[in-house]
Amino acid sequence: MSPKVLVVGGGYAGLAASTALAEAGVSVELLESKGFLGGRVYSTLKSDSFPAPVDNGPHLLMGCYRETFRLFKRLGVESDFHWVDPLSLAWISPGGAKVSLDCAALPAPFHLLLGLLKSTAFPGSEKVKLMAALVPFAGHPFLIPRSARTVADWMALTRQGPTTRERFWVPFCRAVMNVPPETAPLRGLGEVLNRVFFGKRKDSALVVAAKPLSEIAFPQGLDYLKMRGGAVHLREGAQRLNLASGPFSVETVSGKSFSADALILEIGRASCRERV
Repeated sequence: MSPKVLVVGGGYAGLAASTALAEAGVSVELLESKGFLGGRVYSTLKSDSFPAPVDNGPHLLMGCYRETFRLFKRLGVESDFHWVDPLSLAWISPGGAKVSLDCAALPAPFHLLLGLLKSTAFPGSEKVKLMAALVPFAGHPFLIPRSARTVADWMALTRQGPTTRERFWVPFCRAVMNVPPETAPLRGLGEVLNRVFFGKRKDSALVVAAKPLSEIAFPQGLDYLKMRGGAVHLREGAQRLNLASGPFSVETVSGKSFSADALILEIGRASCRERV
C-alpha cells in the first residue's frame, strides 16, 4: 500500500508537490483554505468597470524558473505562455530617454555579452565594470571575498557606476530578493545571476502568460489529481496540527480532521495553531 501524503496549501508550491507525488503513484490529499486553487495567484473576473481579468501574482516569469515550468509541462499547459527569447527589453529612463537591452541569439553567456555591448541603457565605461562584476558568478564556488556579504558591498567593491546601479542592480535585486541591496545577501542573488546569465540562454528569457493566471495550471491540476486518485478539499483551511505521534493529522476550520503518513505545509505564514 502506497504512503499517503497530506499537502496543506494549494498555491504553486502545493500544486507542484501534490502533482509530483501523484505522478509517482503516491496517494495525495490537498487542503486549500479558499474556494479555488492558486493561493495568492489568481485572476479577477470581468466587470462593468474593467472588462478584462486582472492577474494577481507573477505577471512575468523567467526561463530560469525550472521547477515551475516542470509543473506546467506535467499539466500540459506549456503552450499557454509567450517566451521572449532571446531577452529583449526597452524602457523609458527617469530622464525620458528610451533605452534598451537586446540579447543576441547566441549560447549563454555570449548572448548577454553582445547584448550589453550594444545596449543603450549603460554608459560604455560602466558596461565594462558591470560585466566584470558578473563574471565571478559564472561558476561554483563564486569568486567573491568573504567581506562582500550584501549586494551593496559588491557594488561598492566593484565600483559600479550610478547608471548601472539605478538601471540594473537595484531593480534586479528588488525584483529577485524583495529587499534593497543594503540587506540583500550577495550569495543569494549570485545563485540567480549564475542561472540567468551563465546557464542556458533560455534561462534569461522573459515569459508572459497568454491567458489569465486562474486559467493556467490550477484547473488542470485539479483534474490531474482527481484522475490519479488524489483528493482536493477546498475551503478547508488548517487550524491545528497534531505532530505528537502516529499519523500526522490536521484539523480544519470546518472541524474536520485529515490524517496521513507525511505532511507538507505550503502556507505563506503561520496560519494555524500547532500542537506537538
